[in-house]
Amino acid sequence: MDTTQAAWELLDEWLRSLTILLGEDDKTLEERLAMIEQVNQPGTLQVQITSPIGQQDADNLHRAVAEINDLAQRQVKMHVLVDELLIRMLAHATDQAPLQVIQQLALNLERQLPRT
Repeated sequence: MDTTQAAWELLDEWLRSLTILLGEDDKTLEERLAMIEQVNQPGTLQVQITSPIGQQDADNLHRAVAEINDLAQRQVKMHVLVDELLIRMLAHATDQAPLQVIQQLALNLERQLPRT
């Protein structure tokens, strides 16, 4: 996979997430986050051990991977909340609907990083 394609996979996920987050229905934040997770199907880091190591080392490794996954999930939620706030502020400042701001963002991204 080339760099542009990889970037667009991330951008598409992000734009889908923003569209769900800023939708104009009566869903709660937790319902929206669950929908985002379902649509984007995020994975978690997994480590397969292929050489023998002690049980204590294996347990430590699995614990560390679980902590990394937990941190990544918390970071994503924080970024989603900040993105939502910034887009709502921009929408208010420009007298547009939040979904219009997302559309403009997608169009500008397409111009700056054409899909291959």
